[in-house]
Amino acid sequence: MSRDTQIQQLFYETLMESQYWPAERLREHQRQQLGRLLRHARAEVPFYEDRLDGVLDADGELDWDRWRQIPILRREDLLVHRDAMQAAQLSSGHGKTTPETTSGSTGKPVQVVHSQYASQTHAAATFRSHRWHDLDWSKRLLVVSGYERETHRLDNIGHSASWGPAWHDNPGPSWRLNPFVPAQDVLEFIATTEISYLSCRPKVAQALALEALRLGRLVALDAILSFGTAVQADESEDCRKAFGAKMLASYATTEARMIGYQCPAGDWLHGNDEQVLIELLDDEGRPVPPGVMGRVVVTPFFNFAQPLIRYDQGDLAVAGSACSCGRELTLLQRVVGRTLHLFKLPDGSRIAPRVPNEFRSTLAAQYWQLAQTGPQTIEVRYVPFEGPSGDEQAAARIVQEITHPSMQVTFRRQADIDRLYGGKFIEFVYEA
Repeated sequence: MSRDTQIQQLFYETLMESQYWPAERLREHQRQQLGRLLRHARAEVPFYEDRLDGVLDADGELDWDRWRQIPILRREDLLVHRDAMQAAQLSSGHGKTTPETTSGSTGKPVQVVHSQYASQTHAAATFRSHRWHDLDWSKRLLVVSGYERETHRLDNIGHSASWGPAWHDNPGPSWRLNPFVPAQDVLEFIATTEISYLSCRPKVAQALALEALRLGRLVALDAILSFGTAVQADESEDCRKAFGAKMLASYATTEARMIGYQCPAGDWLHGNDEQVLIELLDDEGRPVPPGVMGRVVVTPFFNFAQPLIRYDQGDLAVAGSACSCGRELTLLQRVVGRTLHLFKLPDGSRIAPRVPNEFRSTLAAQYWQLAQTGPQTIEVRYVPFEGPSGDEQAAARIVQEITHPSMQVTFRRQADIDRLYGGKFIEFVYEA
């Protein structure tokens, strides 16, 4: 067994035990990991040389009551101070480092360097999410993800030996396609290759489901493993109709890796608290109570190559309370979306709009994007279903109900909705 496999398995086994730790033990574990990270950051990362003063004293002792005095790390910091945020030295145990680039959904893409050690902890967390939902690692997986628009043919498909943990006795194979391969080709591949699990962004899965329903080319899947953005009700329902599969949500980012994943007891998420500190904060930097939306601020514990201490992820999420599953892990009732794309109302307030389920049937749209293009203007860009047109006037009233009665709503039919780097789709955008 390789060293990487041993690390993965050790982390996985620890996670399977620690998920049921009492809150006090979990908090103590987090503080131990944070202490190591902060001491390393101050000693080896120029950006943090003075940034942690007041929380970390000269002897390396931390004052946890002053934790929120550490300045929030912004996306701009990653762009402007990228070189100063790299560790001068890493112990050999952290392995090689690899740069990764974000999709750009919150502006200009940024690059973050991850260590091999941090990647192993991320893999272990992924395997725990699989076990929560009783996935069978011996079955076949198709991943639809990537960045190259020009490699949009099936003959460019990438194959890997397995997708489950290397210590599993009967590993199943996996394949990878980029999200620009035609939906009909992807459906054909799923059927002929006897794929059981599909891993992709929710909107990519929905596009495949809608094409399957249109063609009557229904294929059976055991589950859809979504990533990248929050799952919407219409996406989940379309996939259930087309594939008979439940969509399992996860919350992972390029910067922080695995932040949380869906609880087996419901549609909410649990935080990956053994590997990342999750803070949900209001505009004043104070923790929000359950049921209230807050900004997602994260501190991953194990990436010493480029520490992100109190990083504003650019997302909004709603805090939850105690879960019936018995786990003390952070509960995220839902991940709302990007702070950059909050709509601004005439009174100056900002909202994260959510259209009701009937919006789709009213507009007769496969999928759509709402864009605030001015102080009081919203454009609805949508891909219509074949057949009778929807009621745009009724759809406009729905948009006004969820935003403001004074909003002027216009509509634009499109053959497709533009995607970002990596095929990422944004349902609500602020362009005013």
